[in-house]
Amino acid sequence: MAEDFFPGQGDFKKYTWLFPPEGFKPFNRNNLFNTPAPAPGPSQETVLETIIPPPNYRGWVRWIGLEASNFQKVFYTIRKGGAPIDDYTRIVVPLGNPATPISIFIEMEPNRTLELVATYTAATLALRYMISGWFYPER
Repeated sequence: MAEDFFPGQGDFKKYTWLFPPEGFKPFNRNNLFNTPAPAPGPSQETVLETIIPPPNYRGWVRWIGLEASNFQKVFYTIRKGGAPIDDYTRIVVPLGNPATPISIFIEMEPNRTLELVATYTAATLALRYMISGWFYPER
């Protein structure tokens, strides 16, 4: 049938990381964050964003853009359930940027947090980020 060729329907509904399935809820976290001055010590860590799928939903992070005002003294980490995700630790910016994000694939499970964390040593920094994707009902 013709409707089988539309994203999120027919065979495409198997590919939830590429096509938002029926009943999806998009999200777009776009923010500018000014860090507080770091405490004495080697570095300061700040959670910039926490994303949790709604009850009975799963999700995908599909695009991300990260920038900082001082490229030498900041890096980002993405954590799932409190643990850093392989290949998404100590990300030196820019990675894409909020205006032209890059495509990624990070799955979100029900009741597990996804956090974007910045680690920095400089005084005050301006950090800008964009994270977007979708949540969809568990089947």
